[in-house]
Amino acid sequence: MEQPNAPLLNAPVVYSEVPQAYPQVQYASSPPAQPYQAAPQVQYSNSPQAQYVQAPVTYVSTNTPKLSGNPQVAVCPSCRSNITTKTEKVVGIGNILGCAVCFLIGCQCGCCLIPFCIEDLKDTEHSCPSCNSLVGKSSML
Repeated sequence: MEQPNAPLLNAPVVYSEVPQAYPQVQYASSPPAQPYQAAPQVQYSNSPQAQYVQAPVTYVSTNTPKLSGNPQVAVCPSCRSNITTKTEKVVGIGNILGCAVCFLIGCQCGCCLIPFCIEDLKDTEHSCPSCNSLVGKSSML
């Protein structure tokens, strides 16, 4: 049941008047024109320019091997030679903790100093035999 006066949905729209263009706006006064100013001229001289030379790059490896209590083969960071390290035992945190534990359990008559005589609790310092610089330190902990 269609209604005879119903508009069609897909029918083209027809306008009876052509839309007018927007009217031109006239301003009472226009801003004054700025004169063009050229950028200042830069004078270049023939004087020698600074030359930059890149310094040689030295790479320092921070990957030191895991040091133990025994002498080891390594590269000295100071003299850059391949060496077998010289080791020396020094008092470390293991000795101090051992002394504290002995003191806490009742060894107060000097027996708490026994851990300072135990070599396995001491730290080991590795040094270069040629330049005597410290290569590394290994700790019990």
